[in-house]
Amino acid sequence: MKPVYTVTRIGVEVEQQKMHVCARLRHSVDATEIDGYLPARETAALLPREIIIGTEAGAPETVLDIMNELLEKLAAGRSVKIWEYQDKTYFSFLKWNTVRIASRGS
Repeated sequence: MKPVYTVTRIGVEVEQQKMHVCARLRHSVDATEIDGYLPARETAALLPREIIIGTEAGAPETVLDIMNELLEKLAAGRSVKIWEYQDKTYFSFLKWNTVRIASRGS
């Protein structure tokens, strides 16, 4: 099984006018931390098409603030698996059928 990490911080970065989702990940066993990127296919599933494609004028800065807030609410604390590709670390969320919801009051 691939190593399992937990998202401790996540946000959108802009590099050469392209948006990338980057996260700080903590290993579930030894608590080491690494940075990882969400693959383009999963980023596309999270972000509206208009933002990914962009316009001639580009996405306004306020969109980045909104995306960062949403990503923190949706992904902080989630478990992810990681892998290396072309000297870059990527992460992917676990399948929803493996997610367990704690009951209130536990």
